[in-house]
Amino acid sequence: MDLATFLEIPPIKSVSSPSKFSYYKNLQTEANPLHFFVIGGTYYDKGYAVGFTLGEYLNVFIRNIYRFVSKVGLGVEGNKLNKEKLLPLAKVIYSNVRYERILELQGFLDGCKHGGHPVEDERDIAMMLAYVELNDAACCSTIGVNFPGTTHDTYQINNLEYPFRFIFLNNPFACTFFPQNEKGERVDLAYFGLTYAGVPTVLGGMNEKGVSFGTIRSSNLKDPNSMEGTSTFYYMNDALRLSKDANEFIEYIKNVKRTNAYFAVIADSANQKDSLNLCFLGHNIFKRYLANEMIDQTILNDLKYGKYFPQENAVYWVDMPVPGIEAGPDKAYHLLKEQWKNIDNQQALAIVKKLASKYTIMSCVYNTTQQEVFFSFPVKKILAQDRNYFNLSLKQIFGSYSDFKKGNFSLLESIKNIEIL
Repeated sequence: MDLATFLEIPPIKSVSSPSKFSYYKNLQTEANPLHFFVIGGTYYDKGYAVGFTLGEYLNVFIRNIYRFVSKVGLGVEGNKLNKEKLLPLAKVIYSNVRYERILELQGFLDGCKHGGHPVEDERDIAMMLAYVELNDAACCSTIGVNFPGTTHDTYQINNLEYPFRFIFLNNPFACTFFPQNEKGERVDLAYFGLTYAGVPTVLGGMNEKGVSFGTIRSSNLKDPNSMEGTSTFYYMNDALRLSKDANEFIEYIKNVKRTNAYFAVIADSANQKDSLNLCFLGHNIFKRYLANEMIDQTILNDLKYGKYFPQENAVYWVDMPVPGIEAGPDKAYHLLKEQWKNIDNQQALAIVKKLASKYTIMSCVYNTTQQEVFFSFPVKKILAQDRNYFNLSLKQIFGSYSDFKKGNFSLLESIKNIEIL
C-alpha cells in the first residue's frame, strides 16, 4: 500500500525546488557513523536527500522497531504491539500534521527507492513516528541559563535518554536545513537539529535567530496521553522554523493541539526576562514558567521528582525515574549552583556530562549567543558523555547559504571528522 492510500489523501506530488542543494558527510567511521547533512529545498527535497543517503539505515530501524515492540513492548508498562496494531495509530498521528510533513515522508520513500533501498511497505515510514510518540520510556534533562548565571552567553543544555539505546546505534544524524518553496525562494527560518535516521524530525535544535529548545517526555504530569493531536516532535520543529524569539515559539506551541505530556525548555539569546522558559505541555495542560518563578506542583504525580527551586537567570527540568538513577529537577539545580556565574562552554559541557547516564542517546550544549553547538552520541561500548564532543559553528553554516546555493561547500569540507576514543 502506498503512503497516500494509507493516509486516505490525494496522491502526493514530488514538490521540489529548482534551487535545492544537499551536502552529506560521515563525521565518524563506517562502523560507527555520524551522519551530517546541510540541505536546502522543499520538505520533499529534505526527505529525499536523507532517504537516498540513509535508506539502508531507515530499513534497519523499521525492522528493529517491529522486533522490539513485539518482544519487549512500548512504554514503561511494556505494551506489546504488532504491526497491525501500530499502523492505525500512525494514521491518527498523520491526520494532524502540516502537509509539509507528508511531503517529507514521500521524499524519504522516493529517496530510499532511488538510492537502492526501497521501503517495502510504505506505511512503515509513518509508523516510525508512531513508535516514538507512543513510547513513554524516554527521559532526560534540559536547562536554559543566561547571564549573570553564566560568564556572558546563553546556554541550552540537553540530554536525551532511552533504556534500549541499541535501537538507535548507527542512526544518529545532524542536519542544517534551509527551507525553500517550489520556486526556489527562501521560506521560514533555517535551523539545525539533532535526531536519528528513523525519527523524521528533530529531537532538539536551534534556528538562525538563536532560538533553541529541548524536550523531555513526562512521566510525572497529571495529563492523559492522547494520539489526537500533533506529535510533539513536529509541533516543536514547526515552532523552531517559524519563531524569531522565545515568545513567538511559546505562542505557537500554546495554540497547537498537542498529544502526550512533555516538559520543555525554550530559550533565545536576547537575555530578556522572557528569554528563558520552562513549559509543561500536555494534551490538556499548558503551563509556562519564566526564570525565578515557582511551578504548580499540584499537576505533578510524584513530588519526589518535582523538587524545583526557582532560580534567577535559569530554568531547568530533569525527569529520570529509572531505577539506579532516580533523579528529578533538583539534580540540575545543584549542578547549576556549583558553577553559578562561572558557566562558559567548558562548564556547560561539564554539567551536561554529569546529567548524562548509561542510557543517554544524545547529549548536547547550544551556545545560542555565539550560535555554536557541542554534541555527542554513544557508540558501542562507549557512552556519549565519555567521548569528545563534536563542535560546530552554526553561525558560519547559517551565513553560508549563498555559497551553498552555488555548490560551494568548502566550509563544510573543511570540517574534520571526530575521534572515537
